[in-house]
Amino acid sequence: LKLILHLEEQERHFRIVFRTFGIDIADVINEFNLFCTGAHPCFPSVPSGLKKRVVTLPSDSGEFYRDDTGLHLSMCAKVKG
Repeated sequence: LKLILHLEEQERHFRIVFRTFGIDIADVINEFNLFCTGAHPCFPSVPSGLKKRVVTLPSDSGEFYRDDTGLHLSMCAKVKG
């Protein structure tokens, strides 16, 4: 998280990819969103620009999977309504 703070303070363009091996992505994203909004107990003071990095599940996520035809990336789409 300190690297993210540094990159944000330097106004660098970057992307973050979370990779998990189970059903824990919601917990990981919850902690990350607490960090981005300054609500994480270890990082109570963060730049306001981090709020743009808050992740909404499932619309901001995707999933790699493999089948008989190869490796695929399935992206979740924002749903209207």
